[in-house]
Amino acid sequence: MPFNSDLTVAAQEVLFANSDKKSAEFDFISPENNRVLVRAEVYVGKDILDSKPVEKTFHKLIYKNDDSLVRIGDTGWLRPGEILKNLRFDELPNRSCQITIHYTAVNPLNEKVNAGSFDVNTMLYVVDFKGNMLNENGEWVNVKY
Repeated sequence: MPFNSDLTVAAQEVLFANSDKKSAEFDFISPENNRVLVRAEVYVGKDILDSKPVEKTFHKLIYKNDDSLVRIGDTGWLRPGEILKNLRFDELPNRSCQITIHYTAVNPLNEKVNAGSFDVNTMLYVVDFKGNMLNENGEWVNVKY
């Protein structure tokens, strides 16, 4: 996913979150030719989260004008040439849903200098890897073939 000449990233297109480990295989790559530090943050609608006042309050402090999305996980900064295999979530949604992954880049010499950002909308499926998945209504369904 190239954003500009300084920022290119690659990652899984759809995420399958392990409900027990609260993590997903992400395969987030910052190519060696990047000239920036890059991170990914995962956002979900707050109505899809169970009541967690700490995360919602934290979001409200940072995004005062946005009541719709809450950050549920992030990668931290990756340097050019680094790969992050798994993404750990602070909290999982109570059903499979659409998420927004926000990619941000900063200058490696001064992290206060923004080098660009972009969003990718995709799906997050919450699964237990025993053949069950949370559907869009928050019900566990058997998806074994």
